[in-house]
Amino acid sequence: LVQEAYDDGRIDKALVPSLKVYPPGKRDQHHVILFIEPLATNKQFLGRDILGAPLRERLDSLRSTGQVMTSGRLIRSPTDPNYVALAMRMATYRPGKPLDSAANRAEMFRGTVGAGYRPADLARGVLASGKYSHLRFQLFDIGSADDRSGPLPPADERKLLDSFSLGSGSDSW
Repeated sequence: LVQEAYDDGRIDKALVPSLKVYPPGKRDQHHVILFIEPLATNKQFLGRDILGAPLRERLDSLRSTGQVMTSGRLIRSPTDPNYVALAMRMATYRPGKPLDSAANRAEMFRGTVGAGYRPADLARGVLASGKYSHLRFQLFDIGSADDRSGPLPPADERKLLDSFSLGSGSDSW
């Protein structure tokens, strides 16, 4: 897998002279991070096989529909308790065949591309225009749409963003 990525140019050997897939072990499928930006601050993620349970369950759907999906997990920083991000991922396909059917998309599937984003930064951008500064909104984590097995924790434990805090400079992320 790694040699193939070097050979076809998905990994620049000058920038990444050695790459090992982790966690180690034999699996029937891999979904390895081969490119990440900015590289200097994220190099430790190169080689990580992200095909764990959450992505494995959604990969077939992602591959056959071509739609954007979210991991459904919050990304937190170990050094900043106020940092929260979300991630999106979408399929990429090899050229050469129309992607007009699930079968063609599955055949031409090459991998995925993902992006992380901070909802607080998006909200700040909207509010900075001044057009919506009179609005107050709150964003809550209500859990997985697939799992409604029990009651949700109290709202104050699920709040991800309160736009009121964005204006004060002490956001609740």
